[in-house]
Amino acid sequence: DSPTAVHAELHSNPTFARRCGFLGPHAVRQSGEWTSRRLPSLSVCEEFDEVMTRSGLWHAVAVAGVRDNIASGRVQLDDVLAFDTTHAEANSGCTSVTPVGDDGSEGARRKVGHVRKTCGCGEDAWEGCPHPWSQTDPGAAVVVKGPTRNYWAHKASIVTTGRTEVPLSVAVLNYAATPDGRTLLPHLERLEAELPEALQAASQAVADKAYIGNHDAVRERFGLLLHTGVIGRKAAPELADRYPGIHRFTPAGVPICEAGHAFDFRGRDLTGDRFLWAAPDVNGGGAACADCPLAAACLAPGGTRRHLRVHREDFPQIDWERPQHQGRNRAIYKLRTGVERAIKRLKVDLGAEHLTRRDARRVQAHFDRRMLVLHLLIGST
Repeated sequence: DSPTAVHAELHSNPTFARRCGFLGPHAVRQSGEWTSRRLPSLSVCEEFDEVMTRSGLWHAVAVAGVRDNIASGRVQLDDVLAFDTTHAEANSGCTSVTPVGDDGSEGARRKVGHVRKTCGCGEDAWEGCPHPWSQTDPGAAVVVKGPTRNYWAHKASIVTTGRTEVPLSVAVLNYAATPDGRTLLPHLERLEAELPEALQAASQAVADKAYIGNHDAVRERFGLLLHTGVIGRKAAPELADRYPGIHRFTPAGVPICEAGHAFDFRGRDLTGDRFLWAAPDVNGGGAACADCPLAAACLAPGGTRRHLRVHREDFPQIDWERPQHQGRNRAIYKLRTGVERAIKRLKVDLGAEHLTRRDARRVQAHFDRRMLVLHLLIGST
């Protein structure tokens, strides 16, 4: 991936150099070996990579590769797009600072990137010279991946086809600490400009619970129905006491009966603003209530299955318009994990997790080269 590696391969592998067009019919053979006079130097390889990065050509070529595979039918578009973000640890340092306000009060301690000056005044004169400071790694910030996992890294948003799990676009953020939910609309705008055929073929999008709150904007601006996960919310114990035979409600809002059975979602009561649940089927299709020793305490006389109607306002974690527990919505949301496998192909199989450069613009080129390689492989099959 690096210019150094390309230079070494060109000068050590004549077959590779000839395949790249450098050792053609006019190459000179000296002392039994092909001469390297026609091969680019290391500085030329570095300048080539810098020009491709600075002008956005790596990105343009990657997009062209995706569009070519779509046009040829090697990549099949479907009606579902899957979104997620990933990170790559930055090869730069950061410092913990405590900001001080104008009134002398101290703010929350946070990490900031190292800064330097690019002027010719010399490091010893930086404090007094008028030239501005600049970050050594623009775009890098603290990326939180869990209660105990914080990384100084760059972040990228990735979109794939829902069923075939093929990456279509990678967008590196200008500020890695941007919440995941704020990356969806900008990435859809980029997709609309670069791959409009993907948006035209899609009618639905899936993303994890960090993207909740984008449903209306995604539907109004792009005509997509967004499916997200349930943000768990611990239910008060007294809520279950309102319903005989119900032991508790899970953070996702699923009723659990005294016998330990999780109820199945059955729909909505639109006039009464209630969610409808029913006891599940077990033992080859029969209701769990049939052989339950506690059935007499919660079933009406002559009943064979327990049904439950719960108030909508008691379970705000469940999307009223698109209930996550509904069968068809749950089936579509299961496609979300495909984007995680696509990220694995880019980061692990193609080495995108190891950055060789700094700056969000160069990190974008870093991911674009992986996208290009992946779609060249798809196009060669």
